[in-house]
Amino acid sequence: MSGLHLGIQKRGGTLVVTNLDSTDGTLINEKRLRPGAAVSVSPGSRITFGARIFCVGAQPPSAFTVSKVSAAEFPDLSGQSVSYAPVLQFPAGTTNPPHTHPRSAERLLLVDGSLRVGFVDTTNKLFTQTLQAGDMFVFPKGLVHFHHNADARNQALTISAFESAGAGTVSLPTTLFTTSIDDNILAKPFKIDVATIQALKAGPAPKP
Repeated sequence: MSGLHLGIQKRGGTLVVTNLDSTDGTLINEKRLRPGAAVSVSPGSRITFGARIFCVGAQPPSAFTVSKVSAAEFPDLSGQSVSYAPVLQFPAGTTNPPHTHPRSAERLLLVDGSLRVGFVDTTNKLFTQTLQAGDMFVFPKGLVHFHHNADARNQALTISAFESAGAGTVSLPTTLFTTSIDDNILAKPFKIDVATIQALKAGPAPKP
């Protein structure tokens, strides 16, 4: 990391961040700042340099959030067979629902709090564990897995690493219930009626 990385000044009530031509680069809301460039940042903005991430005047999130660093956000990773989810935030009682990463295993480090994690193997056997700060867990490539913060008061923070610049994420609720798969096709294997499928689809569907 550079000795001088970025400058932060307050100008008339506004924070201004300047990239001091740092070796590792400076990102504002996951977008790289040109060397020497200065930009104003508002409350809630994320400033990233090296392994450090700062949120400007932000309140803790109320829902699970993830920040990704893959080839899409950071083109220098193309061909490097590596990507990160440098900050996964789990407010009290929140869940990252069952999902898969089709092109990579996931190595998760719990930085703060506690977190219940698990995956299901190809024989439908569930492997689960409650992690404490400092614990690590590996989710094998392509297998369905989840993260859940069961603590009713405290948040959990994790860092994840992947062995692909484009690990990909397939969320089961989103894939099944926010796409145009026919209701009858879903109702039969789940052994529920079409009305229930329609209710499920109405729940997680993104707002227009």
